[in-house]
Amino acid sequence: IYNFKLTTNSNLSLLNRPLVYYELGLVIELMLFLSGLAYKNRLDIIDRVKERERLKLLNERQEFEKQMAVMNAQQGERDRISADMHDELGSGVTAIRLMSEIVKSKLKSQSFPEIDKISHSANELLNKMNTIIWTMKSSNDTLESTIAYIRAHATEYFDATPISCSVSTPPDIPQVEMSGEKRRNMFLGVKEALTNIIKHAHATEVNIKITTYNDHLVIEVADNGRGMDIDNTRRFGNGLANMRRRMETIGGQLTFLQNNGTVLRFELDV
Repeated sequence: IYNFKLTTNSNLSLLNRPLVYYELGLVIELMLFLSGLAYKNRLDIIDRVKERERLKLLNERQEFEKQMAVMNAQQGERDRISADMHDELGSGVTAIRLMSEIVKSKLKSQSFPEIDKISHSANELLNKMNTIIWTMKSSNDTLESTIAYIRAHATEYFDATPISCSVSTPPDIPQVEMSGEKRRNMFLGVKEALTNIIKHAHATEVNIKITTYNDHLVIEVADNGRGMDIDNTRRFGNGLANMRRRMETIGGQLTFLQNNGTVLRFELDV
């Protein structure tokens, strides 16, 4: 009887062995299936992320191209308007100025203040129009152009006066862009300072120092006159408050100092 039971248990063990292998195979197959499924899901997630990034870059590129197209169209329109102003209005104003000068030369023995006013007004209008044209022309949207324009204006402005003017500029000017709005307000602020020197300062010397570091522009206008009366300048439309407002409009600042005359310091991040 003992031998019979042992044989029976042995036979049962042999019969159960294929079942164990089968179950083990199912477990391994299930593990491989789950691993493959997880790997596939991971690849799907990576592909979705890549697709989102691709679409994001595509949208950003399209938006950039749209902005560039609008900017180029605006710059083209600015250049067209400035060219039309130069060709049409410029020639007309120049003709008025020349004709007034011819009339004055033919009437040397007589004085007509009205003719002098016409000539002066034509000159003023021509200068203002040239400034607008310079501002609107997109090829002038650089820091270098701004410095050159201010230097040329200051030198020419004091040529017909007894005031000595010196302008110092940096030897190396950064090649950075400067918008038309910033160029215009900076130039008009400096121009206003020069006008006030002639009208109110009673100065004999003017020193303009232009410096740059990184994208920061500093223009100092110093004179050896009697100093600026703040209360007096406020009575004029183009006074100290107006200059300060121009600088604040473009994110700059104006500093006013009294140092053996007047020092105006214009600062701006280009």
